[in-house]
Amino acid sequence: MELLKSVTGKVVGGAVALSVIAGGISWWQMDQPTRDMLLSGAGRIVAWIGVVLTVPWATFFVIGRVGKLESNLAGGVLVLTYTLLEVALLG
Repeated sequence: MELLKSVTGKVVGGAVALSVIAGGISWWQMDQPTRDMLLSGAGRIVAWIGVVLTVPWATFFVIGRVGKLESNLAGGVLVLTYTLLEVALLG
């Protein structure tokens, strides 16, 4: 069993190293407009994930208050509000 773990770890490590090297070579060979497009898209994705994670965390007191209510409608309205807020920000 230890042999299988060792071999699997080496194969996975080699595959990761190969993909990093191939990605680096591809990045080096890429023209500047394509690089800018990829970086811009990655920045937007990271910003969007930040918004989606931050909004519920920043309004935790609202979530706690709604959680104490015995109404599923209140929870649904809260989720709908978050969804509409995120859709507005995305637009």
